[in-house]
Amino acid sequence: MHGIERHIEVDDDHHSHLALQMVAGLCGDDEAKWNEAAKAAQQALAMRVLLWDSIGN
Repeated sequence: MHGIERHIEVDDDHHSHLALQMVAGLCGDDEAKWNEAAKAAQQALAMRVLLWDSIGN
């Protein structure tokens, strides 16, 4: 396995758990905050796709 692939694999397991804990701590039981967090995540993913698509061209 190449170094970057290993880094992504390790980070994925560790960071996704930490990110969920952080968002849960920030949003708590507030549905509006969870909706806002979901919208922000969707926007971030869309921008990431645009970034990678522009790099690939």
